[in-house]
Amino acid sequence: MQRWGLGNVRFNHPIAGIEPVDSALGYFGRVHVETTNWNQDTGFAELWQGDADRTLHQVSQFASVQLISAMPVDRISFPVLLVDDDRAGFEMVRSADQNVQYLRLGSGLTHSLRGDVGGFATWLEWVDHELATLSEQLSPDDWLIVTSSVATDPTLGRFTREYVPLLIEVKGQGTGQALGIRRTLADVSASIMATVTPLVPAMGHPFLTELGLVDHHMDGD
Repeated sequence: MQRWGLGNVRFNHPIAGIEPVDSALGYFGRVHVETTNWNQDTGFAELWQGDADRTLHQVSQFASVQLISAMPVDRISFPVLLVDDDRAGFEMVRSADQNVQYLRLGSGLTHSLRGDVGGFATWLEWVDHELATLSEQLSPDDWLIVTSSVATDPTLGRFTREYVPLLIEVKGQGTGQALGIRRTLADVSASIMATVTPLVPAMGHPFLTELGLVDHHMDGD
């Protein structure tokens, strides 16, 4: 994640142990979640524009979509593939043929809310390795988006109001650039929708369109 620009997202308050890079290989930024009652479920709802069922149904009309999660998820209109843990989730992502896959990780949240700093750090290092492996398996023009629907501090053992990171790798593109501070997690789903449908999202601004990576005037042909 450092190569994608994780160390660049807080230029005025560097992340300890993660130095910024001069030429990030991904697009990098941070998100200030809009919802006031921010928790695991409300963050997920904002990520999908406050109405997961409607939004994801719109996307699934144009692309095959699936959610891979170790935790049950309500109010969505496409298949949820339950796995035993995060490791099984990554394995399923690597073997699946779906056009849009959303992997929801849960072990880090468990470590953080328990105040297990060592367990959280080990989990985060493992996720970083798994993302690197997944990146190597992407096809040209595939996008890998990494963010979080909730913020926690393992030193406090509770939810916090911190920014969450937003990292994107576009396979085959050498360097990325800053995404700035996004004002809602809905920008993520708005960008995903922009890749498969000309429908205007109810919330959020598609940053991939802003970067010229998606043609906003898609006609569906």
